[in-house]
Amino acid sequence: MASESRLLFMILPPAEIREALSAAFERTGLMSELGDALFAPTNWHQSVSDRYADIAANRERLRDAGAAVRAAPFLMSFERLGSRGKTAGVDLHWEFQSRRKKVDGLIQLIDTLNARLAEQQMDAGGGHTPHITVSYRAPRVLETTELGTPVLWRVEDFVLARGGGFPYRYEVLDRWPLTGVPQTASGQQLLF
Repeated sequence: MASESRLLFMILPPAEIREALSAAFERTGLMSELGDALFAPTNWHQSVSDRYADIAANRERLRDAGAAVRAAPFLMSFERLGSRGKTAGVDLHWEFQSRRKKVDGLIQLIDTLNARLAEQQMDAGGGHTPHITVSYRAPRVLETTELGTPVLWRVEDFVLARGGGFPYRYEVLDRWPLTGVPQTASGQQLLF
């Protein structure tokens, strides 16, 4: 990964979810195969925006967009490990994946955030499927591997973060709670 600083919105799994994911990863016997290609668990995240240059004007517009988001808490579930990409060691990712390709709450958050970004004259992003990357330079293509027990995560906030440095890490610049009423894509209220 590049060491130049970039800004993005993301959801960060709390420590107990990172620990559950790490334990599930360990049980597969695959974690040790990554060695120094393992992305530090403290950096594990779900992106909900594209990346932006780290300049003061962008930081202010992104903060204004984030503060204007009204979205509901939602559940994510990770049941397996898989890979994305084809070139080992270059741009081959290993990631926790969900069997569900669409998560209503994640879609609502991204759509709402994109609308607020457009109001700030910032480019909207897309293509954010439910996943958490554990390596951006994996040694081989990984056959889909079941975790055994799903890891459930109730997402209750999102952050604006700055990524950069060596080793690469994320610094949380701002955090906003998800406080709306959970709904499905068809507008039905969800109960937790």
